[in-house]
Amino acid sequence: MTNLTSIFKRAAEGNKDWTLEDARRFLQEIAVAYPDSDVDWEQGDEEWGRVICGDSVVGLLCAKIPIAILIGGHWSLNTQEGMTSQGIEVVC
Repeated sequence: MTNLTSIFKRAAEGNKDWTLEDARRFLQEIAVAYPDSDVDWEQGDEEWGRVICGDSVVGLLCAKIPIAILIGGHWSLNTQEGMTSQGIEVVC
């Protein structure tokens, strides 16, 4: 099992300008990797957005801190590097 504590700490201490609009924009960018995917927003205390392809969640992105979890291995290095260059912590 991978310990994500340091990744969440870096994200929480990182980009202080992170907004809900940023999160929504990056969710759409994640969805581009899966042409038949849908974006689903889970608003509430944690405020996670999800990219869903068929019956599977393939990406998660948090609106409170800049962190994305990419699931499934279909992610290009460009997608990961692009998100990291924008101050988003990426977990694959």
